[in-house]
Amino acid sequence: MAKRPIVLVAEDDVTDVAFLQLAIAKANPHPRFEFVNDGVEALEYLQRAATGSLAGEGLPAVLLLDLKMPRMNGFEVLEWLQRQPRLRPATVAVFSSAGRWEELHRACLLGVNHYFVKPMDLAELIGIVKQLEHYCPDQGPAAAELEPGREELVPRCR
Repeated sequence: MAKRPIVLVAEDDVTDVAFLQLAIAKANPHPRFEFVNDGVEALEYLQRAATGSLAGEGLPAVLLLDLKMPRMNGFEVLEWLQRQPRLRPATVAVFSSAGRWEELHRACLLGVNHYFVKPMDLAELIGIVKQLEHYCPDQGPAAAELEPGREELVPRCR
C-alpha cells in the first residue's frame, strides 16, 4: 500500500486547530494531516522527516503555516526554509487570519506558493482542505476537483 502524503499544519490556536480538524473529517481527504503548535515544532518535524527518523515518511508534501505563533512565527520559518531548501516541502501555504497585503507580499517574497485567509465558514474551510489535496502526490480516489471559480480566490504567489 502506498504511503499517504502528509500535510503538516503549524497552528497554535486550539480553536483554529479544532475547526480545521472538523473540516478535515468532513472532507475526508487522501493526505494525512499532522499538527504542530509553532514554528519551532515545525522545523523540528521537517528535520526529523528529512533524516528519516519519522518512520521513513519523508518530507510533507505541504506545509500549511500560520504566521502568528509563539516561539517562532511563520515569517521566521519561511526565512529559515530559504536557508535550508532541502527541508522545504514542495508546497508551502500560509494560513492566516489577516489578509493584509503587506503580509501576502512578504510571504510571497519568502517563497510561499499560496496564501489562504482563515474562513469563518465551515464549507469554505472544507474547500481549502480539498484544494490542499491537489498539491499532494498520489492523490488517490478521494482527490477532489477545484471548485469552479474558487481558484481565483486563493492568491498564488508563483
